[in-house]
Amino acid sequence: LAACDDESLTEINPNNLSKSSFWKNLKDTDSGLAAAYNAMLDENVLGILNEGIRADMGWPGYGRPVSNNDGLRTVYEQTYTSSDGLIQNKWDA
Repeated sequence: LAACDDESLTEINPNNLSKSSFWKNLKDTDSGLAAAYNAMLDENVLGILNEGIRADMGWPGYGRPVSNNDGLRTVYEQTYTSSDGLIQNKWDA
């Protein structure tokens, strides 16, 4: 059996910023902020409407429909799978 050496097991911590990787000018700052805010443009990233259903307050009660046509019942009951549209949209985002 082949084994790897210690050098191939060494990884650089991506959370440890160095001076060389930090923003140097306003253009770098603009690019970094645009990338951070661009990730929030997709409504499925946070899934505010869908994630609220998972709480007890989100359950359809008296007079509200309980069908699963839109997939919200499976979100509340947490019986979803990776093939459900709401979950797939969140992972795609």
